[in-house]
Amino acid sequence: MTAEKRKFTRQSASIAGTLVLSDQGEFDCVISDFSQGGMLVILTGAGQLGRLRESLKVNKRATVVYQLDGKNITVDVSVAHVSRQGIGLQLVQPDPRFVLNIQRAARLFAVEQSAPVMNIIAPRQQALDPLSKAQLIKKTNHHVTAFFNRSFPEFTGALKDALITEADRQRSQTAQQPFFDTLGIIRTQQMHLVPDLSAKISADAAEAADGRFIEAWQARKPRNERAGLSLVEKNEFEDWLVIRKAISKAEIILREQLLELQLRLDAAFGSPDGSHCYNPYSPSALCYGFAEVTRDWRLTGKVQVVAFKVLYDVLLSNLAPLYRGLNQLFIEAGVLPDIDVEQYLTEQAIRERKANDASRHQQPPPAPADITSPAPSTEKAQTPAQAESANTTPGSAKATPSAFNTATRLWSAHKRLNSGTAGRLTLPEEPSEPPLPSRATLSALQQMQQQLLAQHADLSKPGALKQLLEASDPGVQLSEFEEDSADMIENLFDNIVQSDQVADDLRDEVRKLEVPVLRVMLKDQSLFTADFHPARQAVNHIALLSDQSSTHAAYNKAAVINAITTILESSDDEGFTRSLLILDQLVAKEKRLVERNLRRLAEAADGQQRIRKAQQLIDRELVRRFGSRPVPAPVFELLEHGWKGLMMLCLFRQGDDSRSWDLTLAIVDQLVARTLPDSQEASGNLIRIDALLRLIGKGLAKVHDAEGRHEQLLDNIESLLNGNEFPSAVYRSTIEPVEEPSDNDATAQRWIKRAKGLRKGQWLECLAPPQSPVLYQLAWVADDFSQFILASQQGKKVSELSLQEMAHKLRHRSLTALEHAALPAVEQGLDTLVQKIYEKLAFEASHDQLTGLCTRREFSQCIAQSVANAKERRQRHTLIFIDILQFKLVNNTCGYEAGDRLLQELARSLENLAGDDAIVGRIGAAEFGVVVPLDAEVEGFQLASAIKAEIEGTRFEEGGHSFVINTAMALLGFDHTNDRVMELLRTVEVAAEMSKKAGRRKIQVVHPGDARLEERDEVMNWVTRINRALDENSLKIRCQAISPIHSSVLPHYEILLTVVDDAGNHLPPGEFITAAEEFNRMAAVDRWVIEAVFGWMTEHLPGLEYIGGFSINLSGHSLNDETFTDFLFDALIRYPVPRDKLIFEITETTAIANLEDASDFITEMRGIGCRFSLDDFGVGQSSFSYLKRLPVDFIKIDGSFVINIADDPVDFALVRSITEMGHFLGKKVIAEYVADAAILEAVSSIGVDYAQGFHFGRHVMLDQLVLAPPAANEIDA
Repeated sequence: MTAEKRKFTRQSASIAGTLVLSDQGEFDCVISDFSQGGMLVILTGAGQLGRLRESLKVNKRATVVYQLDGKNITVDVSVAHVSRQGIGLQLVQPDPRFVLNIQRAARLFAVEQSAPVMNIIAPRQQALDPLSKAQLIKKTNHHVTAFFNRSFPEFTGALKDALITEADRQRSQTAQQPFFDTLGIIRTQQMHLVPDLSAKISADAAEAADGRFIEAWQARKPRNERAGLSLVEKNEFEDWLVIRKAISKAEIILREQLLELQLRLDAAFGSPDGSHCYNPYSPSALCYGFAEVTRDWRLTGKVQVVAFKVLYDVLLSNLAPLYRGLNQLFIEAGVLPDIDVEQYLTEQAIRERKANDASRHQQPPPAPADITSPAPSTEKAQTPAQAESANTTPGSAKATPSAFNTATRLWSAHKRLNSGTAGRLTLPEEPSEPPLPSRATLSALQQMQQQLLAQHADLSKPGALKQLLEASDPGVQLSEFEEDSADMIENLFDNIVQSDQVADDLRDEVRKLEVPVLRVMLKDQSLFTADFHPARQAVNHIALLSDQSSTHAAYNKAAVINAITTILESSDDEGFTRSLLILDQLVAKEKRLVERNLRRLAEAADGQQRIRKAQQLIDRELVRRFGSRPVPAPVFELLEHGWKGLMMLCLFRQGDDSRSWDLTLAIVDQLVARTLPDSQEASGNLIRIDALLRLIGKGLAKVHDAEGRHEQLLDNIESLLNGNEFPSAVYRSTIEPVEEPSDNDATAQRWIKRAKGLRKGQWLECLAPPQSPVLYQLAWVADDFSQFILASQQGKKVSELSLQEMAHKLRHRSLTALEHAALPAVEQGLDTLVQKIYEKLAFEASHDQLTGLCTRREFSQCIAQSVANAKERRQRHTLIFIDILQFKLVNNTCGYEAGDRLLQELARSLENLAGDDAIVGRIGAAEFGVVVPLDAEVEGFQLASAIKAEIEGTRFEEGGHSFVINTAMALLGFDHTNDRVMELLRTVEVAAEMSKKAGRRKIQVVHPGDARLEERDEVMNWVTRINRALDENSLKIRCQAISPIHSSVLPHYEILLTVVDDAGNHLPPGEFITAAEEFNRMAAVDRWVIEAVFGWMTEHLPGLEYIGGFSINLSGHSLNDETFTDFLFDALIRYPVPRDKLIFEITETTAIANLEDASDFITEMRGIGCRFSLDDFGVGQSSFSYLKRLPVDFIKIDGSFVINIADDPVDFALVRSITEMGHFLGKKVIAEYVADAAILEAVSSIGVDYAQGFHFGRHVMLDQLVLAPPAANEIDA
């Protein structure tokens, strides 16, 4: 049935039915998907499929029976294939009614399944009466129309600009003509857009509210959505593709708002049986509505692509305020006012997990019947996505190790690395019972508490806790466990008291808690892992109450000191519990104060926003009426000294759909018609002057006459209406336009988009060196994102930023958005502790132990980072290479210790000469490198000359010997135009060798195009080969398994390229990829790979259940390509591949160099079910904070750390620390280059989750990959 599958698109379902076999009887089944040509059924009886497999021959006749509207529907079918996934059946006679009936059955069955959900959401939600429904839908329609009136003028203006720009890019007049034709049509038709679209959306909404949404929507739905895609014409499909792409992107970014609105639509207008209500305001409805009302605009082909891109950029991506307003209208109508979407999603996930567990061996979970979203396959062995989602529940000890345990193990690795005992150390399991502290240690701690009460001990100095503990009793001999615990507690409190929040005069007081907390921890290991522990809670409360910015700071200070005293006086651990009796009340008071402050801030901002919106609406209405015509002074004065106030009053009291508001505008229209030249407004409906004056007088009487001018205003208006002349002026808008960045400034646009993605209540970290980072909360966001208000942790306003200012601060990282809420003091301290220890370990592993300089591996990555910086900041850099020629002579003459001292002295000298902005590395036995942001022609050469003069002018003295140290040196410069990252270090090393041959006296300077150094001819040949490889499909795809080590999840496969030469030989892809990177062809290679892999997956859909998925490498070029996401959406629509089988792999260096872009891309694609892996981890300049901002699923440790792990203690320690840190962040860890059993044993003992390498199998061609069930011992039965 392979051909059948390719011809028809499958739609997911979950319909109970019966499979009838004439020779064997009836079997209960579930129809899990269907197409125009047939269906897939799953037998629900245990073991039935196994018993029937032999008799289910291809083309065997059968009947499927299911119910629709209380009647049995029978379908005659024949067997097409049988697999673990189910029984594939094809129709004996194609019947157009088949799809219509089964779609309806699927929908009704889904309604039955979703009815309990509605009961869970709103058990007490009363149905709206018909009048309330009509009033509510009238308000929502009015709200949407107002949004259209505000948004579509900007859209049409942007569309005209975009069409002109795109027309200019065309190469011929013929190609330009469609754009100009559409421009002409828009100019004549644009005034009809908002009325027509509003009318259509409003009609749909009214039908949805009346319960006629199913029939009405299906009747108007485009033909290509009512039938299989294979039945539509190519042009229709392309139109659908463009529209669907815009819808998909909008639905992803608006998921939560849409869900909240859907729940309220269901509650207000849904059927009693719990079926869902059609959302007439969804991105889908807006897109298809727009397509329908602009049918005469000739939006086809490239014109349509431009139109829907502008529609997305201007309208769809900015729908959040619309949905917030609609949700507010439902709340005001009493529809689910207290719904918590996050809680609903959590409960839904729990229900689905329980349902999946109950039916895991019977049927796959139901999925939406969306032709663009194939349901994930069901499998006995969990896919990585399923396993990881099941094991990463917040609070799960297995999924996310406690921060303290992670920090403890990292600290242990740090100590052993520095003691030289890290090699071949395995990572032990958590002991079943923690070691017991000695009585002497507990007694010494009790004595220390008394000393602290008497002010006879000082814990402020580094190492004081352990030193005082050992000094308090000569008989105390701390065990390794006790020493490590003391170190960890002291480091934890360092992080707590060093916070800018803790008042200076309370820091030493808070430090006193180190002693009782250590005493508790030695006896009770649950201190940092239990959901609640009185000691941890007490420390958190004390830290919170120590905040120097609190309104109650003075009162809290006394309470904090009393609580600490209570704890120290206690001879047992009950002191913490007793202190909580008072602390809980004070903390609750502080939290109420913060909540009140935030509420007042938001209320004040809401009020200002209402005023601002009203002013903008009034201004728009006046500008629309006056235009550029001169306005008489009495009209000006009337507006400024009374009438605008009346208009504002009407808006606040009755709204913009009220008769009062309409009357204020009607008065303005009358004045315009009578006093402005060439006025056509209301000329046929003019009222008498005396009546008009009476109306104006009544209006002015409703507003306060602070200046006593109303009578004079009326007199002037009467004089004007009676023909007297007054000075005139053009009415100018009083609202300052918001400056938007140019559409050509793509970077600024991306940061604007990120700023708009911030959520109220989100925490941001403010960096203002040299001060420590400060946390601010986003207290309020304007509906149109024009304003952001930041508050302190006390809920006090600290900053008010415009959209542009917020984007600027995010871009330059003076503000950083945090994914999670501010943590309590202990948890935040532990999180910081993990970060510090990991980064210390990473530093030690990436720096030479003798000199403290970067290793060659780290230095190479620093060069790559400098190239990225050069591109981003348009900087020039200099790379200097220094070869020390007398090193061997010193070693041989005076011994290795003398040689080591020489290298150390040279390292210090280089660091001093190069300065703080330079990166200095030891990249060989006696070779050093320097990267510095200087122009090589001037400052860079001067620095290199100074280094050479300093080294060669200073003699090295040792044991009576005096050595003159000579160097061979070379330098080169690079800037933002350089793409040959991998060549830089090799080039400068070759140049230094040439310096030796030339007598060493001169510094060899490498210039672009130096024929002695660059093999450009060979590289240029690659350009032709790349283009030919892409055009002729001479690239081939291989794959290699990434196998789970400990769990029963399925293996996934990394996709690898190979190049076939003219003789048919497979070549290593390294040179090909290097050349493709340099000549900007890598993005094209990425797209070729994705097309090829998606195509292969589409042809092998049934077999994909046996693997976890494919990991596809993406280059930095693709991440920087704004069109790449659109390409991926297109591909996912064209190829019905399960998205949970897709893993995109990006290198650490690429991700860090494009941090925000990478994070946005990862978040967007993960939102639709894809996963991500961070490749080559450990070789870049990554930090813990960076990793927290990259929402990847896997960390793949660079193979250079793994290949020697069985013998190298430094690599062992680093891999161990990466694994600990990855698990702490909830990520799975992969080790590559696992070539033998010894390496596997090492990474397995550390806790690595997956392994990749020749020990598990070599590369295989993708078209030779066998998709078969795993062996029984490889998966859970």
